[in-house]
Amino acid sequence: MNTQPPELAAIPGSFSGIGATAADLRKNAGKPVEFLPLQIVTPAQDRVDAALSGFDQGEFVTIPALPNIGQWQAYRAARQALLANFSRREPADRYAMVRAGGEIT
Repeated sequence: MNTQPPELAAIPGSFSGIGATAADLRKNAGKPVEFLPLQIVTPAQDRVDAALSGFDQGEFVTIPALPNIGQWQAYRAARQALLANFSRREPADRYAMVRAGGEIT
């Protein structure tokens, strides 16, 4: 259950591995920011600003370091295409079993 007030924006990537954030919480959770390459660490305020900008733009997910939103859109489209085939009565043809007589079942 989401316990955050609706007026607050969450930045899930900061905690789930989509990019590294320079924040005090990293001292207690995960690898300390000092041990990460500087080119992959985003200052926390920049992440917050990006999340708020994404929220204002109507983005459902904000990935602050992703320069090409088309990559995210392509990922979502590919995921949607896969979902239709995750549950089917029969396995895909490539998994057909070959019986001893050479007959494919």
